[in-house]
Amino acid sequence: FPSHDSPVPVDIPKEMPMFKSNGIGFLGRIHSERSPDIWGEIALDISARKPKLEFFIAGSGPNEEEMLEKLAPIESKVHFLGFVTGTDLEGFWASIGLLLLTAKHESYGMAAREAVLRGVRIVAPRIDAYLELEQVAPSLVKLFASKNEAISIIENIYDSPIDKSEVSIFREKFEVKQNAELQALAKSWI
Repeated sequence: FPSHDSPVPVDIPKEMPMFKSNGIGFLGRIHSERSPDIWGEIALDISARKPKLEFFIAGSGPNEEEMLEKLAPIESKVHFLGFVTGTDLEGFWASIGLLLLTAKHESYGMAAREAVLRGVRIVAPRIDAYLELEQVAPSLVKLFASKNEAISIIENIYDSPIDKSEVSIFREKFEVKQNAELQALAKSWI
């Protein structure tokens, strides 16, 4: 189970949703550290190969315009949600079946963990923040070393079923660990 502590408490959905959408999502601050240029390149390429896919972007930031300009050739398939919270964020999760992550460096990977909690597939770079998640939920988490490998994974990802037991186990362990961390934090305040 991933050893990093959660930096903030996460609402764990009561039911285990298993979204069937073929939407591909981007979640987070849109800036160069998240490599929105690579995300856009992958989206353009995969859109040509799988024209029925739609793309959902939840976030904002200094590279927002640049990202949207890159996606202009497929703008009819792009849903830019901007900065989202609460129920809008749940709407984002309901719209996607895959979270595409492209940051070359990630310390914790909260969006990836939230995706696993919801049974949403993840395609992400082969970096430490995601290696542990891949071990815990291999039917959900697929890692890539290059843009072409990411495209190949996305082309074939819907051919394999999601192992619901991986999601259940992750949810249980995440909730236990999060509760223990919150209790420890509360005790430190007393």
